[in-house]
Amino acid sequence: MPLDDNDMYSSNRRPLANSIALAMLGLSVATATFGRDLVGPGTSHTINPGDPTDIWFVRNGATLILAPGAAMGYAEIDASSVQGDDVRLSGPLRLYTGSTGAIRGGSLASGLSAGSVSQGSRLEIDSLTANAGTRGFSVSGVGSYLSLSNSSILASGEALEVGRGATLELSNVLAASDGSMTGGQGFGLRMYGGNARVADSNIAGEGAGIHMAEGKLWVENSIIHSQNTSALAMFHQDDTVEQDPEASFTNTTLTGNSGAYVDTSSMIASNSAIIGRERWGISMFDASITLRNSLVKGQTNAVEMLGWRSLTSLNSISLEGSQLVSFAGPAIDVAGGLGARIDVLAGSTIVGGDGTILRVRRDAGALFSVVNSNLSGSIQVDEGAALDMALRNRASLQGAVLGASALSMSNSAWLMTRNSSTGSLYLGAGSLIQLSDGTTSNTLSVGSDYQGQGGTILFHATLSGDDSATDRLMIAGSTAGQTNVRVNNVGGTGAQTRRGIELITVVGASKGQFDLAGRAVGGQYEYFLFQDAGNWYLRSQLPTTPEPCDADATLPGCGGVDPVNPVNPVNPVDPMDPVDPPVPAPVLRPEGGAYLGNLQAAQTMFRLGYQDRHSGQNSGRAWAQVDGSRTHFDAVSRQLNVQGNSHSLTVGADVWRNDSGSGVGVMLSSGNATSTSTNALSGYYARGKVKGEALGVYATWRAGNAVHPYAGFYVDGSLQRAQLRNRVEGLALNAERYDTRAWQGAVEAGYAFLMGSCGTSTMYLEPQLQIGYIRWDSYRHTETNGTEVAANNAGGMLGRVGVRLSGVTRWSGGAAQMQPFLAVNWLHNRSEAEISMDGEKVDARIPRSRAELSAGASAKFTQRLRLWGSLSRQLGSRYHQASARVGLSYDW
Repeated sequence: MPLDDNDMYSSNRRPLANSIALAMLGLSVATATFGRDLVGPGTSHTINPGDPTDIWFVRNGATLILAPGAAMGYAEIDASSVQGDDVRLSGPLRLYTGSTGAIRGGSLASGLSAGSVSQGSRLEIDSLTANAGTRGFSVSGVGSYLSLSNSSILASGEALEVGRGATLELSNVLAASDGSMTGGQGFGLRMYGGNARVADSNIAGEGAGIHMAEGKLWVENSIIHSQNTSALAMFHQDDTVEQDPEASFTNTTLTGNSGAYVDTSSMIASNSAIIGRERWGISMFDASITLRNSLVKGQTNAVEMLGWRSLTSLNSISLEGSQLVSFAGPAIDVAGGLGARIDVLAGSTIVGGDGTILRVRRDAGALFSVVNSNLSGSIQVDEGAALDMALRNRASLQGAVLGASALSMSNSAWLMTRNSSTGSLYLGAGSLIQLSDGTTSNTLSVGSDYQGQGGTILFHATLSGDDSATDRLMIAGSTAGQTNVRVNNVGGTGAQTRRGIELITVVGASKGQFDLAGRAVGGQYEYFLFQDAGNWYLRSQLPTTPEPCDADATLPGCGGVDPVNPVNPVNPVDPMDPVDPPVPAPVLRPEGGAYLGNLQAAQTMFRLGYQDRHSGQNSGRAWAQVDGSRTHFDAVSRQLNVQGNSHSLTVGADVWRNDSGSGVGVMLSSGNATSTSTNALSGYYARGKVKGEALGVYATWRAGNAVHPYAGFYVDGSLQRAQLRNRVEGLALNAERYDTRAWQGAVEAGYAFLMGSCGTSTMYLEPQLQIGYIRWDSYRHTETNGTEVAANNAGGMLGRVGVRLSGVTRWSGGAAQMQPFLAVNWLHNRSEAEISMDGEKVDARIPRSRAELSAGASAKFTQRLRLWGSLSRQLGSRYHQASARVGLSYDW
């Protein structure tokens, strides 16, 4: 029989014939003298160091032993065994016919192959360095077993081969082929059947790191590499294969010019990386792949799915906590003539080099399911292709969908980055479609039907008039179910609309319900969602309950067709004389009233006069008082109703004071106010809050009367610096926060006339005049929706003219006294009680001039301690304010 490097020799060959055959093969064994036979059964021979490097043929149950340091050339072990430690082999080691072998340590340098294991034989090799001129080790045949550990195999052909029925186990092995063998494939590991288990190893090949035509492969904690081709190549070779290739990789890295080619095969990768430096990461043809916590990178595509237009093929890939990255093209590219299933699960990500997550090419069809994963990039479906897409269970997509056949969303989110399209659309509960990020206006086109089941669509719009720029939803088919609509204003100043801002266009039967969730606001205007002729519009008017005539114009008295005489219309309308619909009254935001409430509270919170501090000269050198007030006023033609409460605490002390009551002092105030603004039309409300402090000084000069110290003339002045923190909380809107600062001062004068006395009681009449001024550093704020809020004329002059009637009663020798009073004042403000929202005025119905009535009393019980209190009420046109004040002072 002809001889070559792969022949399995029979056991009855003579040594001379073997020697001649080996010489014909050109085997380079420099020290070999002749071939030797070792024939059993039970025969044993030991090769010692220094013995000739012979060629051995061991058969029929014999045992060949290589002592440490011994050398041997070519060896065939037939139904026998071989074992050795720290050996020097200069030819192939071949086992067949149920042989066994164990080599521990040493080297193998062969001009041919490293060896083979076949016909049910078993060979275990540990710590061997092998260099083969052709192929490395091969194992084939049912029951054959080859184990390599802590070893290296370098070959010019395939470094390792596994055939049908055989098993290969590698542990800490370097197996590499440089592909220089003529006619060789240059595979690190070639499998055409059998099983292989690889652990903690490095496999490299010029032709491929691993090439599989059949069999099962398990790899862990290893590196698979190919410099010029695929790290892994799995092929359905022909119909004679017993089993399509199956491979499993754990904690393994596969790198090559391309990562892995999987044809009619299946692969699982866990905690692994598959990297194609110049081409794709994974190329699939009728294959099934599962990636768990793994990374796939490719230059052109992370995953390309191939198919033939003339054949029906199916690719399936599942990602669990994995990442796909491409550097140039789409991350996943589905070719024509192909059915594909792509499942993205449990925290996976996909990044396309051209911004495309998935491209489905002409004549291809794919199912794309995303569960609990966040994706960023676009989906591109070519004309003539089909894609059914589903986002479920906390999945999110940021990008465009172009040409999908169907899109289903459940408890998921989609942020559109540009115009998108899909055949049908299902929007389930807990789902959100954000049509843009607000920088552009995007349109989502639905070519077929739309169904909502409690999901939400978020529109960005420049809320102004009918022609406002906005995101759009265009539905060519019919609508069903219920959908929530949210609208974010992006810089719109608000305006009165007529027909409205069209958000949703429905060509088919418009049976679905779209409900405005939250609020749509622009400037000071409130917008609501209306359905009109099947389409949906935003209008700055209040929704009303449809009238019977709106539902059926043929009803009697509705101006439709006369049911008695249908030929004659009732109240016909001349088509040549169209009538514009009346402009409805605008609905305004309640937040404007909350800003007004904050402004009104800030203007009055720390306003104190002479009598407020001295209470009829009954104050001591150190004093404190608490003020509280409740205010009510209307705003914007009575559409807004504002009610507020204010509280403040002021403490002060005279730093100088003389016996006549003249003095100079300092004071510190702290206060807060709340207000509620309610729109009488919409029922919406907003709350305003103010907290602040003020530091001030005051000075008083009195020209008293020695006999009646409460009579006489006084002049008083004060100056304060206030700093306030404001907040407006609109219903279903973000809270707005802004700071304001102001200077305020006042000068007042009065003269108390003695009206008369009776015993220990006297009565005084005191006319008073006060002039003040308030100036704000700045009163401007930009809301999160872009609305500019300002109070340009909040500062200005203020005045008060009034008269105070008081009486003084003394007892206990004059040490104790009571001084009740009644005062009437006329108040006038030059400052404006208004703000502007995007330049449009929002004014409070607080009259510039109003009346004030107050009453109270002060009491001195000892020479040191004084108490006082008062009640007052201001009245104007639909304005009122009620206040209460209590204080105490101490003298020394």
